[in-house]
Amino acid sequence: MHYKIFSSVLCFFVTSSLFCAEGSQEIIAARPVIRAKIYIYDGYKTAYYMGENYHEELTQMGIPSCIQNPLIPVIIQRLDRKKRIVDLTREVHIRIKKFECAQYKAQGIEMNEDIMSEVFQKKLPGLIPAIYLYGATTGTILSFTIHNYPVQLTCCNNKVTKKAFKKDFDSRMAAFIGQPSGFYYFVDPMPKLLEHELVKVQGEEERLFHGKKGFVSMEKLMRELMGKNAEIILLLWPFCSKKI
Repeated sequence: MHYKIFSSVLCFFVTSSLFCAEGSQEIIAARPVIRAKIYIYDGYKTAYYMGENYHEELTQMGIPSCIQNPLIPVIIQRLDRKKRIVDLTREVHIRIKKFECAQYKAQGIEMNEDIMSEVFQKKLPGLIPAIYLYGATTGTILSFTIHNYPVQLTCCNNKVTKKAFKKDFDSRMAAFIGQPSGFYYFVDPMPKLLEHELVKVQGEEERLFHGKKGFVSMEKLMRELMGKNAEIILLLWPFCSKKI
């Protein structure tokens, strides 16, 4: 099954750019499609709440998100020409590097450290909102637009346990529903999570529990998001066949 995840209201996976070089116009080829395999990371056994800063980063990247979304740690990999594994959450895809360099060259701009630093930021995220993985099974192709590049990720069984993708996802969400967890990303997420009533702290041991507005189920989260913003309806359209 091929799920198309709309990362913006107008989601076109094949785009082209027009540049001027030395007084003449040169058409640069359409942005390359980035294909890779996605696995749920075995090192973490639950989903996580994150601070608003990470969700803002995801949204800027092209994956709309908000603090209410629990996130799933993932591994995104491809094989290079020498059959070596490349982790795209740690390294920029070679196609992105080449395309970006071609863009600058077409404009007569010489590559420098600042430009290369910007290009090297175009990695894929290591934590993805659970709402985008919901319903996916082994073999499902998830389509995104990330850093303005069409990205197709094929869901695969766990690399360590060989557990099916959906079972792996379900086990992480079950653990999260049982007890929420927060993931530190430069900023302590707890103040905002408490402010939004997503979590609460109880007892002498200060254990973390779901708050008044905390996560209950994926279906409830979808209803809430669709009720808040018309754009979210388009975002979640592929899931509308499910009873939410």
